[in-house]
Amino acid sequence: MSNQSVGLAPRALAMVIDGALMIAASTLLMWAVYGDPVSKWNDLRPGTIAINWLLPLVVCVVFWSWQGATPGKLVAGIKVVDARSGGRPSPAQALIRWFGYLLSAIPLFAGFLWARVDAEGRTWHDRLSRTAVERSREAPADGEGLLIGYIASHWRGEQSLAQSFWINHVLLTWPLAAGVQGLVAWLATKSDGLQGVAIALLIVWPLLILVEIWSAVGTWRSVSGYVESGGSFLISGLARLSLLGSFLQIAFSLALGVFGELPELWKLARGIDPIGNVRLVVSADGRTMQLNGPIGAGDAGRLRTLFETSPGVRLLEVASPAAASPRPSAWSR
Repeated sequence: MSNQSVGLAPRALAMVIDGALMIAASTLLMWAVYGDPVSKWNDLRPGTIAINWLLPLVVCVVFWSWQGATPGKLVAGIKVVDARSGGRPSPAQALIRWFGYLLSAIPLFAGFLWARVDAEGRTWHDRLSRTAVERSREAPADGEGLLIGYIASHWRGEQSLAQSFWINHVLLTWPLAAGVQGLVAWLATKSDGLQGVAIALLIVWPLLILVEIWSAVGTWRSVSGYVESGGSFLISGLARLSLLGSFLQIAFSLALGVFGELPELWKLARGIDPIGNVRLVVSADGRTMQLNGPIGAGDAGRLRTLFETSPGVRLLEVASPAAASPRPSAWSR
């Protein structure tokens, strides 16, 4: 085993990335299975156990024994190795390591912090599974963060085609996009405030498109390096065909999504409904309230406030496109 152990910072970065991916995948799957992206700690339904417990276990065991690293560890530039041989851990070691994660986390993450005092920089789950965590690439230069270095190396096409395509293009981007879109759809159905949904879309949509562009461009460049190094033309052709589909998706998202709906979203984010707002008028005697025009975002709050300030209202006359008939309808209390 190499004597080059890693500190807590790369491990923490890897855990944050893996956690974000797991949350995105869990959100999408829970929404697809149960119609609700969030589960409670005491939720023991079979689907919940499979999504939130079995799936992370399988992903970690497969990636540790296959690549020596989860997607988060690949980004952080670290890998799990057998402490004796320095090679990839066996599936049994990976399984023990996953359960060791739970033991390390239960006492306020004491098992993780143990790496600060351990002679070889190993955690409790490292010791239990007879594994260690080493660097898979050179430490970044002073002033360059691990995450920035990884993002730059993918953008330049310096990573292998397998890592660029399967990790950065598929496992990092697709669950993130699906999770964000599922969360926004859930907010749209559950939230009463269209303004909050519009603000969330204006923030998330550009960031998501930037991530997709970064993923597709970096993978396309890695295909070129793969071909130049004597790689298979069939594999490179299939990869480029898939990437062309990604570029078309980005173009449609920009043309039909962002640019097409941006004006309306911008109005909603500022509290202005694109279809207009209803006109509320209380009669001089304070007993009749008239609603004229389309009922838009924020009108429910205005109506509630007007009712509170006009307690004498007994008759409500509605003349709105949302009414059952074109003639004004009345409601009394």
